[in-house]
Order: sequence, then structure tokens, then C-alpha cells
Amino acid sequence: MDEHKKTELIFNALTKKRLFPHELEIRPSANCNLKCIICDPRKQFLEGKNYVNRNKQLELVTKETYERIIKESANLGISTVGIGGGGEPFIRKDIIAIMKSIKEKGLYGRIVTNGTLLTKDIIKKMIQMQWDCIIISINGPNRQLDDLIRNRYNSFARSINNIRKIVEMKKINQEILINYVICKYNQYRILDFIKLVKKLKVNKISFNPITVPKGYKKEFNLEITNKYKKYFRISMAFALKNGIITNLDKLYDFYFEEEKNYNQLPICFEPLYKIAVQPNGNADPCPVVLKDAHREIKMNNIKYRTLKDIWNETYFKEFRKMLLMRKMPNKKYCRFCCGIIQTETNDIKEQLIKYYHL
Repeated sequence: MDEHKKTELIFNALTKKRLFPHELEIRPSANCNLKCIICDPRKQFLEGKNYVNRNKQLELVTKETYERIIKESANLGISTVGIGGGGEPFIRKDIIAIMKSIKEKGLYGRIVTNGTLLTKDIIKKMIQMQWDCIIISINGPNRQLDDLIRNRYNSFARSINNIRKIVEMKKINQEILINYVICKYNQYRILDFIKLVKKLKVNKISFNPITVPKGYKKEFNLEITNKYKKYFRISMAFALKNGIITNLDKLYDFYFEEEKNYNQLPICFEPLYKIAVQPNGNADPCPVVLKDAHREIKMNNIKYRTLKDIWNETYFKEFRKMLLMRKMPNKKYCRFCCGIIQTETNDIKEQLIKYYHL
């Protein structure tokens, strides 16, 4: 969704209290062919807490159920459907069919993938259906670092080769974006990564600072120092000079500028316009907040309820109500929200203040 359009929708929600969903995020799989050392679902798996591996709920949301809620999405006024989450979507054999149903309903489609399972045939089908946005996650500028972080030999080479194929085959209006999770291991390789992306003829990168959950390895935490501040500036300048669109400016403000006071606005906006669906079918107001991920909750599960019913269910209503009252709906998750959402939220707050004088 366009950022200005999103800001307009949020303004209407805040002033007129007209709350309608405009974005659906589905996580069709929680399994992955990689073993990224910085991945929180990976941590859950190692601790035996991964509900997918425990009671085999990986594919319980069928293609037919996804097709139903995609149809509902179009009727409900949702304009964007994102595919991603804690697993690799291309593990599912029917993912192309699910993507095709999104485009057949005239919706904007976005998918996040590690890029290793793509084939020439899959890429060709995505191009032919005019899929809108392909986001490929890579966490290093070379094989040694990326294979270390993603914990799988040759993952870097496979992702890079598939990016080249997409660039060669894609149409003008189709977007490819590279996602880079910043952690302690790769925080000083941002500039090298920007140079790599330039060589690949891709012009957009999303840098996502790692979120370290409670009890996880603190060795992944970034070291925010004056030295890193200088390095950040150099990386930003190189990207700007070479026409590479990044979110480094927002991250710079997030890390190095004095925190601004936005007390007059809610702490977050995601639940005001989004429905996020887990692999087991449970729906949440936010992709970060996972309520009862270990069991099905029929009251807010797409296998048993329509999206409209879920959106108007008490859990969703109370969550949005607390946000509009400028309260934190779920301290366990909201307090450790991922950096990328926090920076996007702050950007929307700046736009609301600038254009709507809130």
C-alpha cells in the first residue's frame, strides 16, 4: 500500500473512527528450508515450542480456504495481500495457485521469500500473472557471511542467481526488493551490500534491524556507537548517490536522533488496517502479536470464521480500542516490536503531524 494512502486511511480512522481492514497478511507455512541463526521461529523450534512441528498444523489451512478469504478480502475493501511470515512460502506446492487467486481478484500482491527455492518456471509464472512485489531476504554481501547467518551452504549463490533471473524477466511495473536483517555479525557490511545490490540492477533495499526476543542470544544485538553512526552516514550517502532506495534515513533517526514525543498519537497503527493470519489459521491484529499460536482459536480462525466476522470480533475490537486510547494492547509483544515497524510507525506519525496537524 502506498505510504500516503496508508496515512490518509489512518487519519480517517483516528478522526472519523471508520475502521476497515485494508491489508491482509497470510503466513502459509511455518517451515523453512534454511536455519537462520537470527530467526525467532528457529529458536522456538530448537526449544521444542514450534506448534507446527509439534502437532503438524503446517498445511491445515488449505488452498481452498485461502481462496475463500482472498475473495472475502476483495469484497471487504482490502487492497493488499502480503505473503510471508516465519516460514518459507515456496515450500508449499500450491503457493503459485494461491498467488494467482490474489491477482485474479485485482489485489496488490507482495511475497517475502529467501529466494532459494525459486525456479525459472516459478519466476516465469510470477511474471506472467503480473505479481506486484517480490521481496527476497539475504543477510550478507558474500557467500561466507550470508551462508553463516542463514546457516545453509550455497544459499547465497542460489538467491543471487534467482534475483538475476527475476531482473532479466520482470516487467517494468513489477517491483523487486531485497530485505537485509541487520545484526551484530553484518552491521558493518551494509555498504558492501548496497554495492552488491547495485551490481544486481536492483534499486530498493529494506534494512530490518534484528529484534532480539527475551531469553534469546544477545550476541546478535547491534553495537550502536559513534563509529557506527559515521559508517551509517557513509552508507546512506552512497545509496543516495547511486539511486538505491533504502530506509536507512528512517533507521538513522531511530538509532541516532533524540526520540520525539508523539504522546498525542497511538503507539502503533498496524492493527487499525491489517489482519495477520498465522499458519494454523488464527488471525491477529498484528503480525508481531501471536495469540495462542500453539492451538486453534475458532473465534478468530479463518477456517471457521469470515474475515468480516473476525475483524468485528471482540479481541480485534478491544485491541484497536486500546490503541486509540494510546495504550499498549499487549505489553509482552508491543514492548519488543521489530525496528522496521517502529520506524514506519514514526514516519506515519510525522506525516500525520505535517499534513493533518494532529
